[in-house]
Amino acid sequence: MAIPTLLQKTVVLLLSLAVATSAVHLTGNLALDAPSFQSSTYGGLAEHAVDGRPDTLYESGSCTHTKTQTNPWWRVDLSRPYNITTVTITNRGDCCEQRINGAQIHIGNSLENDGNNNTLASLVESIGRGQSKSFRFDPLEGRYVNIFLPGEHKTLTLCEVNVFAGDEENLALLRQVTQSSTFEAQGLSKFAVDGDRNPNYHGKGCAHSAKEDNPWWRVDLLKSYEITRVTITNRGDCCSDRIRGAEIHIGDSLDNHGNSNTLAAVVQSITPGATKSFDFKPTRGRYVNVFLPGQGTYLMLCEVEVYAIVIVDRNVAPRGRATQSSLILGEMSSFGHALNAIDGNPNPDLRKGSCSMTDRETDPWWRVDLHERYRVSSVTLTNPKTGSPKGLNGVHIRIGDSTNAKENPLCAKVTFVPLGETVRFDCTEAKEGQFVTVVQLGQERSLSLCEVEVFGTPVITYQSNRDT
Repeated sequence: MAIPTLLQKTVVLLLSLAVATSAVHLTGNLALDAPSFQSSTYGGLAEHAVDGRPDTLYESGSCTHTKTQTNPWWRVDLSRPYNITTVTITNRGDCCEQRINGAQIHIGNSLENDGNNNTLASLVESIGRGQSKSFRFDPLEGRYVNIFLPGEHKTLTLCEVNVFAGDEENLALLRQVTQSSTFEAQGLSKFAVDGDRNPNYHGKGCAHSAKEDNPWWRVDLLKSYEITRVTITNRGDCCSDRIRGAEIHIGDSLDNHGNSNTLAAVVQSITPGATKSFDFKPTRGRYVNVFLPGQGTYLMLCEVEVYAIVIVDRNVAPRGRATQSSLILGEMSSFGHALNAIDGNPNPDLRKGSCSMTDRETDPWWRVDLHERYRVSSVTLTNPKTGSPKGLNGVHIRIGDSTNAKENPLCAKVTFVPLGETVRFDCTEAKEGQFVTVVQLGQERSLSLCEVEVFGTPVITYQSNRDT
């Protein structure tokens, strides 16, 4: 769908400026299983602080441990920048809890001084023996999170480090839900998304299936998200062991009622009346199912909360590499290079050096290589202010992983862009790929583009999920 008008152009420009950085906003533990490093190792590996096991006994093999040295440090690499708001540290429980005193939390995108020169987010005055403590602060953008302990003859030990970003929003709240069966009026599926964690079934109602084989419950989030955490509140007034063995499935399919979607986590147990969170690597899906395999059993859920990555689309084209099928010949050749279309300057004057221009040929094209795969939602094109009013008519925008545009899926067809104007074209559905190609179909055609903006988010490479 094309959205012309000067207002649209202005909005697109403002959005480009507002989200020009590569930061994303997310809820869930970002550090889980992420690459980690430390200044030295004395038995306790750096990766032990991100293994998802908050065991505070050093001998259990779930804590880090540096050698005694000057200024020891530990670092986790989140792979890309996030707007970080909270870091939670779990301290050693069998001895030496005072060693963490005075540690500093640094966040940023630089590896200068091993990352320890990044912004100081918070100071650790103390953490009780075997305790976890959260440090909250205004959002700081960064890829690297360091725990730095200044001083001589220091030893740094961390039993778990969790990193969180963005504001939490329960995506399941008041969404459309269904379940395999209903025990009675007190057990409607909607009671699991009413925002009330009260575990008393007879007091407020909880989702409750009838006794059956393989009962299930499902929430429809209305669109797909990169889900990182599901939180379940168990019944407290009876029968709390019935939740054991429940599976959390996430995906976009309704085959087998959604129970065949990706398995994200398995519920080993939840204390009566307690709320427990299950963190896992981002898993994409619209539907979240809680599935309880077995014969003649009940499924009861007093509350289900779903948290996910929420990423704002940004213009990713300026960091790409632009090429085109040819360069206009003659006096305009010095003005028409492909990279002009991603220079951030939408000036529509062909003689100002901010537009790309091909020579006249059959099916001329312009392409940007984004260097990695993105999920692209829309592309904006700025037309020169001079030339044929039909200059961009019939253009195809294709997105995919091939340098041959014909092999890539069609994002949108351009019907009309007024001279000197910018128009956004939304893909019929988000397209994934490394290359965005603009093709002008026809013989003896020339393609001129004064700016191309590509709005999308990085495609996350899924890793195997783990239970918590």
